Amino acid sequence: MAGIDIVRDEEGGLRVLEDNLRCPSGVSYVLANRAAMARVLPEIFWGRPIQMVADYPARLIQALRQSAPGGWPTRRWSC
Repeated sequence: MAGIDIVRDEEGGLRVLEDNLRCPSGVSYVLANRAAMARVLPEIFWGRPIQMVADYPARLIQALRQSAPGGWPTRRWSC
């Protein structure tokens, strides 16, 4: 996983501010926030085209397995 922070400089050019090759830690905030908002204010989601995020962990592991050299065994992990 790569997290690259890009900013625009004074002349309008793009610069890489930070290049992080690690676990996408910011996603945990999105998942926790969405769960809390759905629990506390479920009506804000009604009738609005809001993208689902609950399946993110499964989609992430699927993408990582597909991109692994030589494939990866489809073994279930538990925490």
